[in-house]
Amino acid sequence: MRQPQPIDTLRNSLLALMAVILVGLALQVTKPVMVPVTLALFIALVVSPVEDRIASLFPRNVRWPGLLAAMAVILAVFATFISVIWIGARRIGGALSGVPGRINQYIREANLEERTMFGADIEQLASMVSDRGIAFASGLATRVLNSASTMVLTLALTVFLVLLMLTEAPRAAKKLEAVSEAEETSRWKNAIRVIARKLRLYLMARAALGALTAVCYVAWLWFNDVPLLLVWGLLVFLFSFVPNLGSVLSGLLPVSYALLTGEGGNIWLIIVGLLVIEQVIGNFVDPHVQGGQVSLSPLVILLSVIFWGWLWGPLGALLGVPVMIAVVVAAAHLEPMRPLALFLSDQSDMAGLDRVALDLPEIEGKPPPPAPGPGEERAG
Repeated sequence: MRQPQPIDTLRNSLLALMAVILVGLALQVTKPVMVPVTLALFIALVVSPVEDRIASLFPRNVRWPGLLAAMAVILAVFATFISVIWIGARRIGGALSGVPGRINQYIREANLEERTMFGADIEQLASMVSDRGIAFASGLATRVLNSASTMVLTLALTVFLVLLMLTEAPRAAKKLEAVSEAEETSRWKNAIRVIARKLRLYLMARAALGALTAVCYVAWLWFNDVPLLLVWGLLVFLFSFVPNLGSVLSGLLPVSYALLTGEGGNIWLIIVGLLVIEQVIGNFVDPHVQGGQVSLSPLVILLSVIFWGWLWGPLGALLGVPVMIAVVVAAAHLEPMRPLALFLSDQSDMAGLDRVALDLPEIEGKPPPPAPGPGEERAG
C-alpha cells in the first residue's frame, strides 16, 4: 500500500481549505434563507416536548392542541425578544438625544477670555457638534429601524417554518425509516434526541445565568444611581445568550450611557463593579451551571460566536453555539468525523466525547426508553 506523500497531504489540505471557504461563501450568500431555516429547526427541536406533552392528553390522531401550545410558547418568546429590543432602543435613544445639546451648551458657556481669544472657532465648533450629533442620531435611528424590520420579518418567517416542521415531523421520521437501515435510523434518531436535549439544557443554563447577571447588574447600577435600571436588566438578560461577547455589550452599554450623560456615581466605581460581577459569574458560576452540557471548547465557543456573527449578523451570534453543539453531536455519531468532534469538544479523549456527545446508557448496553421526537406518533 502506497504511503501518502507530502504533496498529497498538501493537496488534500488545500482542497479542504477551498471547500471550507466555498461553504462559508454559500452560507453568507444564502443568509436570508439559511438563518430562518436554522433557527426554525433548533426551535422545533427545543419546543417538541411541549407539543408531545399537550398532545398526549388527547386522542392519538388529534395533534393540533400540541401544535397550538408549542406555537404559543414560541410567539411569547419572540414577542418578549422584540419588546426588549424596542424598549431598550427607545429609552436609550431618548436619553442620549440631548447629549449633543449639552455639549453644545457647555462649549457656548466657555469663559469670557476663551470666547474672546477663540470666539469664532468656539461658535463654529458648537455648530459642528450640534450638526454632527443630529446626523449621528438620525443615522442610528435609521439603522436600528432597518435592522428591527429585517429581524421581525425573519422571525415571522421562522414561526411559519417551525409550524411546518412540527407538522411534517412524523412523515419525515417514516421516510427516514424507509430509506435507511434500522441501525442507521436508530443512530440518527439518537443524534437528534441528544442535540435537542443539549439545546434545551443550554438555553435553560443561559437563561439562569442571564437572570442572575441581570439582578447583580441592576443592584450595582442602582447603588451607583444609574437610571434606566429596567432597560439594563432586560438587555443584560438578552445578551447573556451570546457567550463572551454578550458580557462585553452588557457592561459597555450602561458605562457608555453614564459617561455620555453624566448621570450616576463615580464612573470608575461602576466599571470596576461590573468587571467584578462578570469575572465572578464567568469564571466560577458559569462553569458550574453549564457543566458538561455545552460540550464545546471555550475557544470554539468564542470563535463560533465571532464567526457566525460575522456570517449571519446578530441572529448568527445567537445561533453560533447551538450550531456548533449540533455539529459536535452529529460528528460524534459518524465514525470518520469523530476526530473533528473531539477537537471541537471540551474533552481530551474519545471516552469523554462519548460521555458528553452520545447516549451513555445506550453505549453501556442499557438503552433508555426512546423519547419521541418532534411530532412523532404517540401511543394512546
